[in-house]
Amino acid sequence: MQKLTPWICLLCLLAGAALAGCTLPATYAPLEVQNPAYTAAAETIAAQLTEIIAEPTSETPAAAQETQPEVEETLPPTSTPAPTRTPLPSDTPTPTQTGTNTPIPSATPVLPTATATAIVVSDALGDPDWEDNFQSSANWPLYTDEHVAMSIQNGLLSMIALKANPRSPYDAWMMSWPVLANFYLEATVTTGDCKGLDRYGLLARTPGFDPIRGYVFGFSCDGQYSLRIWDGKNYKNLIFWSNSSSINSGADQTNLIGLRAEGSKLSLFANGYLLQEIEDETYPSGYFGLFVGAALTDNFTVQVSGVRYWELP
Repeated sequence: MQKLTPWICLLCLLAGAALAGCTLPATYAPLEVQNPAYTAAAETIAAQLTEIIAEPTSETPAAAQETQPEVEETLPPTSTPAPTRTPLPSDTPTPTQTGTNTPIPSATPVLPTATATAIVVSDALGDPDWEDNFQSSANWPLYTDEHVAMSIQNGLLSMIALKANPRSPYDAWMMSWPVLANFYLEATVTTGDCKGLDRYGLLARTPGFDPIRGYVFGFSCDGQYSLRIWDGKNYKNLIFWSNSSSINSGADQTNLIGLRAEGSKLSLFANGYLLQEIEDETYPSGYFGLFVGAALTDNFTVQVSGVRYWELP
């Protein structure tokens, strides 16, 4: 199977955009000459994304825990800067809400915690079709702005969400290529200091870059997971933040986050355990990437030591 060198990213943020990155022993060498599509995508800056998220706390009233309406956030489109060959943040719109230093209690997610089932997906699939161990930045366009800093050192991709906001956290991401339809994608990620809904994870099946759209699958510091759709303007929750004992929670923890996509079936994994499966046909194929966002911890840092994918028949 032909191995391709992933390419470009675009950033999306709530009140200022950004993008996000990856690692493992590489089985291929990056191309000496940049792909024309890589250059073209580098000249496009995506619209910003935003999400109004309240941090769950132990003070949540019992009555509020009984129901959790589906959350769908809306943000007016942002302006797009002139094309440039260096990823830059898009213009910052007026926030839909002002962040505070105190998390706002929210209702407990209505979805039950998934029953973990041991499934070592990579063992069944054999060697990956592609993997990155971050010996260089050839596959990921690194950048730093007022919201996020991304760098590669000593075989690790570092993604730092600089400013925490409990009401409207920014999700900053980077995208890579090729286009994948049916696949299993995973990344090994280690957190630094964190708490609550400080989060990170995968993007998949993003059909284009202007704006970026697709599935956003994430883990949080407090051991929750979620699956969302970003349509270029709004977030829609397919699976609201839900607890799982299969996720290693807290600071300085390492997790293997995996997403298997086969047609309309999306299967979510944590450390080799199946979390949940869901059917959705919104995006049938696209590029993939990584993201980070801080709800409660300034300079929330994650380090990615490996990213790999397997293409499925």
